[in-house]
Amino acid sequence: MTTKLSLKAFERSTYVITVAFEDDNGTAVTPNKVSWDLSTLGGTIINERSNVTETPAESVDIVLTGSDLRTLASEGNKHIVKRLVTVRGSYNSDAGSDLELSADVKFDLETNPVIPYLTINVYEAVTISESISLSVD
Repeated sequence: MTTKLSLKAFERSTYVITVAFEDDNGTAVTPNKVSWDLSTLGGTIINERSNVTETPAESVDIVLTGSDLRTLASEGNKHIVKRLVTVRGSYNSDAGSDLELSADVKFDLETNPVIPYLTINVYEAVTISESISLSVD
């Protein structure tokens, strides 16, 4: 499953992705384990963010900051670059134990944004948060 987030991240800012885990009935569930990667769409890992483990909970905040939200020299002078967060984990259900779950979350990263750098107050206030829900069978 791939989810495309509607809010853009700004280079060297803060971007929070909240991942909620639900069963087929929409009831919140806690997975056994949760991890994630941050990469380009081509698979290049950003800022060594590979297999980052989170404490399992009904929802998990993935907080991306500073060097997580930067462009690579190989991306040139593009105004918008694409990023991918891959969330993995396992869960128990009536179908079995330690069943795998995986989802991709895509978002746009705006390079060299103008607005956040107008004043220090605006820059400090730039925190973007978006939520997704993952359903488990």
